Amino acid sequence: MVASEVRKLAERSQSAAREIGELTISSVNVAERAGKALAALVPSIRKTTELVQRVAAASREQSSGVTQINRALSQVDDVTQRNATAAEELASTADGLAAQAESLQQLISFFRVGGGAAPPPNCAGACQPAEPRADFSRFRATMRGLTMSLLRSAEAELEPAPDLAPALAPMRLALQAAEQAGRSGEVPVGAVVVVRGQVVAVAHNQRECLNDPTAHAEIIALRAAAAALGGWRLVDAELYVTMEPCPMCAGALVNARIRRLTYGCDDPKAGAARTLYRLLDDARLNHQVEVIPGVLATESAALLKSFFLRLRRPEADLRVAGR
Repeated sequence: MVASEVRKLAERSQSAAREIGELTISSVNVAERAGKALAALVPSIRKTTELVQRVAAASREQSSGVTQINRALSQVDDVTQRNATAAEELASTADGLAAQAESLQQLISFFRVGGGAAPPPNCAGACQPAEPRADFSRFRATMRGLTMSLLRSAEAELEPAPDLAPALAPMRLALQAAEQAGRSGEVPVGAVVVVRGQVVAVAHNQRECLNDPTAHAEIIALRAAAAALGGWRLVDAELYVTMEPCPMCAGALVNARIRRLTYGCDDPKAGAARTLYRLLDDARLNHQVEVIPGVLATESAALLKSFFLRLRRPEADLRVAGR
């Protein structure tokens, strides 16, 4: 009986061993299949990763493209604004040339008739028949001023047009100062000093208020800028003024080491930057100043003309050199 039980146990053990062997074989087969499936999945995962990377790169490129388009649109706006400003300045220059040509024609006509007609507006009261020698001398000086102004205007047309957009805001501030001068009875000329984009001084003519023959807008602005910066060497400064500086103010700009001058209208009677003299780019001096003429020239000239129209007597002229 014991032997019978032992045989049954042995048979069961053998049966269990066979089942374990079969399960082992089945597990090995499953593992092999899983390995094959995983091996087949790896390329798919790699392709998916590559696709994700491509999508990310395309997204970045699209974002960069949108940024470039925005920059291009901004540049188009800037160019459009510059073109509009250049057109405005060109129209102003054309008006100035027409006015100068008309004045020149009047002077020539007056000279031909020997002083018998009424003196033209820009003759500065010089064309009086009582003093023929003095008349001719003043006529020659006036002719020289107008001719130089015409030459400078033509020269400016041939030069590359600078970017005037950054100069408009300081020039408008100078025009506001000039308007304040006119309201106080001074010749309406205003000046602004800018250093590295910051306004450090704003001034206008004060000769009448201060009884000071040197109290031009440029001189007062330079003094205020030197006081604000703690030094007289204004090497990083730019001066914006509504009318071309006279010889005194041009000399002060050279002495102050001003970097750039931007002005509005020409001064045919005393202009020392381009019209009568060229003190600011004279190589014989120890400093030269870059000059940008004609910015908001029409507005600057209109202020002066309006001021003198209010003051003049019937026999007075519209001179602006005596500011």
